[in-house]
Amino acid sequence: MEKWPAWAEAAELREVAGATNYWVLTMSAIAGIVMWVVTTPLRNVSWAFLDNVVDNGRAVYFFVYTCGDRYLDATRNANALSLPPLEYACALISLAFLIPIAVLQDYEVRFGITGRLCLRWCEAFHHSCCLFVPDAVQLLWMSTCKYARATGEATVAVIERTGDFLMGIYLAVSLMLSLLVYLPRLVYESVEGILGGPLALSW
Repeated sequence: MEKWPAWAEAAELREVAGATNYWVLTMSAIAGIVMWVVTTPLRNVSWAFLDNVVDNGRAVYFFVYTCGDRYLDATRNANALSLPPLEYACALISLAFLIPIAVLQDYEVRFGITGRLCLRWCEAFHHSCCLFVPDAVQLLWMSTCKYARATGEATVAVIERTGDFLMGIYLAVSLMLSLLVYLPRLVYESVEGILGGPLALSW
């Protein structure tokens, strides 16, 4: 009982008319009980959330550890190390998707619906990155080469046709100039030949 006055002084409970204010103590106790009852659902949700966070943290740790362990085993495999460097690199990229898929399939019960969702995402990424993208890049490269070859052939054909056109213009201009230069002489010699002698031109 000697400690009670010390606690009362620590809580700054004042004495009124020589007696401790029991109403303040009673109201404080009632307020504490009410707050405890009112906040019980919030505390239950908080504890459930923290338990879920811890469980998910363990699941993520288990997933990462299992994937890393299997990935290291696969990269150190004698069959993988005997591959040429380019195929080995492609195999490592493909394994980055295949190993999580295998882990999620092996431990489907442990990961639940989130694991199934992640499994579908991993499969989609694997099909996109390891199957679709290489084929698309290969087809794009082949079509680009075909278009480049066709563009080169078309450019050569255009240059040849332009050269032929310019040669035709040159020949036509040469013919016109030669007609302009030699036509009066041709006419003169033709008339001279018809008339049977040199023409005397009088000016």
